[in-house]
Amino acid sequence: STMVHLSLHCTEAHTLPISCLALHPRKFIVASSSDDQLWRLWGMSVGEMIMTGEGHSDVALWLQLSPKWWKPGHHQWRHNSKDLGFLPRPLHPDSGCERCRNTLCGHVDSVNSVTFLPFSNTLLTWSADKTLSLWEARIGVCAQTFYGQHHSCNHATLNALGDTVASYESYGVVKLWDVRKVAVMITMETGPHPSNQVAFHPSGRTLAIASNDGSFIVHSVIFDHKGEYLLSAGSDSRLVMKLINA
Repeated sequence: STMVHLSLHCTEAHTLPISCLALHPRKFIVASSSDDQLWRLWGMSVGEMIMTGEGHSDVALWLQLSPKWWKPGHHQWRHNSKDLGFLPRPLHPDSGCERCRNTLCGHVDSVNSVTFLPFSNTLLTWSADKTLSLWEARIGVCAQTFYGQHHSCNHATLNALGDTVASYESYGVVKLWDVRKVAVMITMETGPHPSNQVAFHPSGRTLAIASNDGSFIVHSVIFDHKGEYLLSAGSDSRLVMKLINA
């Protein structure tokens, strides 16, 4: 695929650099978090902000790097991480006081971040110990661990089918992993500039990389559900949506 460099929406989304974007599991709604300590929700079909706040809101979100999963009865949000995402589905069917459901033990160094495979209980973690792991989140069991990174992993993601993991090392190396074989399929050099996030196109055939090699730093990239648009955000505080020419 090739990209048409036509910004359909280029919005001054925050007053400070944007650290992360997250797409709603079903709707064309995007959440953004920023160094200005605000989160915002954007209706991308119309290019308008629909909600903003700090601390708490009535939106049920999943905070990556947080040790707690919030029950849907509370709909709480805390801005204590640079990563955020929509919870694919509630982990707790009951209501009441929030509690930690499981503690996942396995990495031997700091966990850099986590992400869910959409509409599943499969959790992907990546760590400074140079490994990636897939977990069954409900029971807290590590299903697979991927070895072979030479440096700490900046970011990783699963494709829609859940059979391929893309990871990005801190020194500019992208690896594609076969989940079934637990082995590297492809290694690509993209340096020398560090990158911050990788994202699969819904087709699974295209990979977008947020990089530091431009005039400003791109922190986050995501595709929409249909794969028609690429959204990016970074150090210039703007949220940009571009048309993909398949």
